[in-house]
Amino acid sequence: MNKNISVVIVSYNSKDVITQCIKSVRDFCEEIIVVDNASIDDSVKTIKQFCKKVKIIENDKNIGYGRACNLGIKTASKEYVAIVNPDTTIKKDIFTPLIHNFIDDCVFMAAPICYRPNDNNKIRTANRYLNKCEATEIDRGVYDAKFISGAFFVINRAKWMKLGGFDENIFLFYEDDEVCKNALKNGYKLIIDKKISVKHESGTGCGNSQKVYAIKDWHTEWSRLYIHKKYKNRNIALWRFIRNVSSAIFNLLILRTSFVKKCIIRANANFSFLQNKSCFNPDGSGYLP
Repeated sequence: MNKNISVVIVSYNSKDVITQCIKSVRDFCEEIIVVDNASIDDSVKTIKQFCKKVKIIENDKNIGYGRACNLGIKTASKEYVAIVNPDTTIKKDIFTPLIHNFIDDCVFMAAPICYRPNDNNKIRTANRYLNKCEATEIDRGVYDAKFISGAFFVINRAKWMKLGGFDENIFLFYEDDEVCKNALKNGYKLIIDKKISVKHESGTGCGNSQKVYAIKDWHTEWSRLYIHKKYKNRNIALWRFIRNVSSAIFNLLILRTSFVKKCIIRANANFSFLQNKSCFNPDGSGYLP
């Protein structure tokens, strides 16, 4: 067990997967914190029955991934913190070798490889939208990267707090892209150790209903517009709105109704952004289309 690391897990209707996640990490860390974003599937009850070691922060509303992570990290008591998605699992202590990378004081974040067993073991290490997926090998199997996925990573808590953590203007998606960009801009390094891997059942952490897909589509679009404006100083919302409305009309004409709904949801996000509307409701909960 590594006594110098806290594990933070953000949960939203993650009952079906989170106990396996906790089971896989509990023997390798001193502290586990679950930040629950007002789940309605008995996630909290399930966690309490499964493992008494877990500290649970119960939000009365869904405040989003980035805000919940920041809250968990602020609550953590250890020098290092691992952000772990509820649909990821590990088989051994990978925290200790990841922490070893912080010997270099310029390292802001260290992560393993995430592989997806539900996607032909596809490995995701980079997001091509904001950060280039370039990675330079600096040691055997250790890479200086431009992006690290928010599914699983380790940070030094003091550095995270100093930089400001995840941008809390974002409810969901691209918050990992944004924090990596911010870290690189401030002279930090992002390290990926390809000798270490975790299993990530991508997309299973909060369910896969049509309502969930609609929420994901809306916030993917809004967050993309936000970071594009923040880092590229261009508002592409009008262009995206025209494109999505046109796509909706085209798909309606060829009777692809499932795509029509997706395009309308994205266009709604574009229009909201054009009106300078937040992705949060006035009470701090995320907007639900």
